[in-house]
Amino acid sequence: MGAFEFTIDHNASDLVFTGAKECGGYMEAIKFTFNNGSTVDLEDARVYYTINKGTAVEIHVDETIDLVKASSSADYTFDAVPEFHEPGVNTIEVGLACDDNTANNTLTTTITITPAPHSFELSEGTNFPGYFNAGSMGNPDVTVPGKKIEYNVENPTKIRKQCLWN
Repeated sequence: MGAFEFTIDHNASDLVFTGAKECGGYMEAIKFTFNNGSTVDLEDARVYYTINKGTAVEIHVDETIDLVKASSSADYTFDAVPEFHEPGVNTIEVGLACDDNTANNTLTTTITITPAPHSFELSEGTNFPGYFNAGSMGNPDVTVPGKKIEYNVENPTKIRKQCLWN
């Protein structure tokens, strides 16, 4: 008795994430719009994103939006920028954690990650005045001061075309 009950229905819209097929190590900020479905200002609105929900490599980030004015929208960019390394399709879910109607609180997108090349080979170039020691720790290459040296860098054979940068 004496209580006024009501339902709040905020919603999420306009997910902005442009990455689609990228190489391992890709980073991009996640952005979306928080729509305040109430007639009062909302302070410290809780929002989140989850990558690969329910898997062993799940990443979950919670943040808050300082203020969303009554009956208006706020574009929000997460401070925590994810870095993608998990090969294959990665699913990103963005959502609100402060609403009575959960049916319109989440947005999803995917990004496909190709593993970044690794394990390249470094060797002595044709112009190398000194001693090449294959870069072993504690046993550096020895060169002559003031002389130009050259190294050969063999690109990794795996995924050479998809994720090669110089």
